[in-house]
Amino acid sequence: MPIEDAARLVGLEKPERVLEPRRRLFNEAERRGLDEVESLLELERQTYLVALLQRMDRMSMAAGLECRVPFLDERVIEYALTVPARKRLDVLQTKKPVRDAAATRFGRGYANLPKSGFGVPIGSWFRGNGRLGTLLARCLEESTVRNRGWVDVALASRTLQEHQSGVRDHTEILWGLLNLELWAQVCLDGDGPYGGVS
Repeated sequence: MPIEDAARLVGLEKPERVLEPRRRLFNEAERRGLDEVESLLELERQTYLVALLQRMDRMSMAAGLECRVPFLDERVIEYALTVPARKRLDVLQTKKPVRDAAATRFGRGYANLPKSGFGVPIGSWFRGNGRLGTLLARCLEESTVRNRGWVDVALASRTLQEHQSGVRDHTEILWGLLNLELWAQVCLDGDGPYGGVS
């Protein structure tokens, strides 16, 4: 979603305000002497990676699992930060040290395989008469959503319609909107197993 639309969706008049915290982190990395690519990698480490780890921790602990992230061992991170960015990635290849190590042990074919995740078809669940799309549409019609004033309901509805008709893929945005509203219903409105907070 373009940054202007994202800002409008949550009622921000100046889209550039959304990026201010990230710009500060990037500029701070550059002031410390990192080049542009290394500054972007530092930004990712302090924002995206933190969000991923928090999500993984919550999901694994909710299921009673203890996850390990071997590439985030302190010694691995300390070493990785000493490797120049050009030796870590380039236009044609990412994770170069890891791929080189894998190629040595398992062969180049294995080392260059694409990611193979275990995704959930959330996008299709928002399409057509999918349950998530139906649920979000129903939420957007409720007066409590409009009264909260957190999102531009008309824009959110158009975004859902674009996704449902296949014009654009808005899975991430729709998933975030639905979760925000369900959280508000449970935690603020008391419409759930735990009651609301005052």
